[in-house]
Amino acid sequence: RLRAGGEIGLDGEDTFLGTGELLFRFTDDAEPAVPYVGAGLGVAGHDNCGADPDCPGLWVNLVVGFERRFRSTFNWRIEYRGLDALGRHRFSLGLVTRRGG
Repeated sequence: RLRAGGEIGLDGEDTFLGTGELLFRFTDDAEPAVPYVGAGLGVAGHDNCGADPDCPGLWVNLVVGFERRFRSTFNWRIEYRGLDALGRHRFSLGLVTRRGG
């Protein structure tokens, strides 16, 4: 599965991250629980990116997660993302949309 994403940070120095990731899901979407792993690339930048010779940065990302069916169009998700070749880390827990069925 291909997944695109974006993040905007607004804490002092405004930052942005755009990602594209390829995920392998170990079970079918119809199963009540779906573990997955993946990898991808991200483009990261910040305020005054044009004045920084290292900006924007190209990051290699790792994804490990688990989805649990909640309703026909929503899943609970817990996910770890190792960003910038595991130099930065994100944990997320929440609801994600999915196809009905």
